[in-house]
Amino acid sequence: MLKQQHSIGGGGNKPNNSGKATSASRANPQAIAFDADTIVAGILFHLADEGIGSTVDPASLQSLRRRLKRANSNVTVVKRARWESMSNPQRLEWLLAVSESCYQVEDDATIAIGHRR
Repeated sequence: MLKQQHSIGGGGNKPNNSGKATSASRANPQAIAFDADTIVAGILFHLADEGIGSTVDPASLQSLRRRLKRANSNVTVVKRARWESMSNPQRLEWLLAVSESCYQVEDDATIAIGHRR
């Protein structure tokens, strides 16, 4: 899937809570925890789910992942009830907000993810 660009359509890949996110979620079942990897996976999932673009620019994706990991492995927690009450577009907006990210769809339907300043 990662050649020149990262395809986001059709795979049905849902973000999973791996690593720190899983242990944090198990410690508090009333909350959902997101680490850098699950935030990236969630953004990709919701971009695909909303049918936004067809591929993600790999350089922007790597930049997002590096930026989030540099943030010193912070885990962002949201109350499970709040997450469950959100629509999928709201979840995408929440993930973009907590990661201080935004996206732009280019003419060729490629999505560039950037740092929201």
